[in-house]
Amino acid sequence: MKYLFFVLLLIANSVFAINENKIVSDFISSKNTSGETVSVSDTISGQLIESYEIENDLYIVHWLYQGANYWQHRIYLIKGSNGKVEELDKLFIDGDVKYTEYSKNILKVMFLSYGKTIPRCCPDVEKKLNYKVQGNKFLLE
Repeated sequence: MKYLFFVLLLIANSVFAINENKIVSDFISSKNTSGETVSVSDTISGQLIESYEIENDLYIVHWLYQGANYWQHRIYLIKGSNGKVEELDKLFIDGDVKYTEYSKNILKVMFLSYGKTIPRCCPDVEKKLNYKVQGNKFLLE
């Protein structure tokens, strides 16, 4: 009987992980588009960096937006339910994100940003921002 409990727990965790991965991957897939910019044909793609489950069907997704000649770290608050993904809030980070952490409704973002004369290739100013997740919003602390 004891083993049956562990098997059921393992199956439940696997189903949850599949659902979480599907919600996050569906969101990233929805961001992949084709289009044209001023200078080149461009395919926009997303690369998942990190995701956090806040509560049932509510997630923070940190992903890298990439085009032919442009990139940007983006962090979204999304809700996934009934096969649909809804964007609730978003942050566009101007720089190179080194890490994010989420704990107790606080999202910590550490990144390198740009000084006044720094080229796009080489952000060098360290910044740390904290955002409180309240309701459907990121609030800067």
